[in-house]
Amino acid sequence: MIDIMENKILGPAIRKGEATMLKMQLEKRFGVLPPGTVDKIDRASQDEMLRWGERLLTAASTPIG
Repeated sequence: MIDIMENKILGPAIRKGEATMLKMQLEKRFGVLPPGTVDKIDRASQDEMLRWGERLLTAASTPIG
């Protein structure tokens, strides 16, 4: 089975899209994100972003510490 995230071209593009979507959702819910939070998202693994995205659904504040 092929893991598309391992593709040198598609993997980074997909990850960037996931990061962009997470930032948009967080900003919509909590307002402008601190630069440190944006940096964490930009450096995060796909698994981290998925966890944060799930926590976002019930979080009272940004789920990224």
